[in-house]
Amino acid sequence: MIKGYSKIYLQKVESLNKQGLVYSINTDGKTIGKLQESKKSSKKAGNQMIKLASLLLLAIPQRIIVENLEIDLLDEEGKIVGYIKKEIGFYKDLTLYTKNGEHIATVKSISKGKSPSIKVIDANGNELLTAIGSYDAIDFTVRDSSTNKLVTSIKKRSLFYETIKENLFNNDVYHIGDSDHKEDIVFELIGIVVAIDIHFHMGQ
Repeated sequence: MIKGYSKIYLQKVESLNKQGLVYSINTDGKTIGKLQESKKSSKKAGNQMIKLASLLLLAIPQRIIVENLEIDLLDEEGKIVGYIKKEIGFYKDLTLYTKNGEHIATVKSISKGKSPSIKVIDANGNELLTAIGSYDAIDFTVRDSSTNKLVTSIKKRSLFYETIKENLFNNDVYHIGDSDHKEDIVFELIGIVVAIDIHFHMGQ
């Protein structure tokens, strides 16, 4: 799994040479891991048709991820240490697994209204984390579901670069304020970020 650091951030990586979703996982300007849509997920014929339909037929300012997804979690050495799955449909849950297929947790988007919220639930149905977001789903507060103790914050922000091109085309990042937790919790926080991005900010 990805180790805990004092702070990490995720940034979607755009590349014409890569298919599917890719996020870099970084700390202090250093890449410590990556999320990458698996080849079998991105190349499925059914997925390609559903993706095209979601782009052409949905009259909304941003694309919603409707197709199923399988996203690999890679460590600093590029080894798969876990993966995230999403079934076909709107606002479907994300399920987190170890590389050996052990179910760690499920990330549920509970509300998509004025105060979006996301819950992380373990394999036995126990609530682990609750993330409550601002109206624009840019700022989230994450708390322990059993104690209500603050775990961390997640904030979507722009980075400032040296060139105009980078400032125009590089994606915003998702800062996880305090990431110095056990590896399972770090994976759950990463899962929350993916849920925020694909359910609320895809195409922005």
